[in-house]
Amino acid sequence: KDFAENNNSMLNVIYEIDATPKGSSTPVKYLVVSFEFGPDDDMLAWANEVISRPEYSSHRVIVTTHALMYCDNNFIHGNSSWTPGSYGFSKDANVLGVNNGIDIYNKLVKVNDNVFMSSGGHIAQETFATRTDIGSLGNEIYSMLVDWQETFHDRGDSLLLVAKVNEKTQQIKSFWTIKIS
Repeated sequence: KDFAENNNSMLNVIYEIDATPKGSSTPVKYLVVSFEFGPDDDMLAWANEVISRPEYSSHRVIVTTHALMYCDNNFIHGNSSWTPGSYGFSKDANVLGVNNGIDIYNKLVKVNDNVFMSSGGHIAQETFATRTDIGSLGNEIYSMLVDWQETFHDRGDSLLLVAKVNEKTQQIKSFWTIKIS
């Protein structure tokens, strides 16, 4: 498997970030867990193990993957043309354990009380969509679809999403910037 702890792969990685909120002297620790398209059950088990380690128990966790939500705010599920299985990752996703967005949410995001944000892209319909859910342990989870790949197709332009987390008010504000070439 390509796990960040074992090699330099960019497919499945964890990042630890220390940030001190404006007006505070107390740093906030974040853990970002990032996955490939259609992570399998072993990958989700690894992520659950990492997130539940004592050294990360007080970290605010962000989970990001290639494909998480549809533009109608539902998690990717079933046999639509957007699922990992439809791209040949698996002829039978249930046998090989390739997970759709709903599986990632159910098996990883909602079961960890320190996860507060999840995100994905992949839905090429000039889309920014959000939803808020309550995890199994009562934590609020903000999820978003961010995908503008068709917005500036073949122009060489790019967008960057910045999510500003206000730890005092527990709000997340999203901003995007554009680079026009």
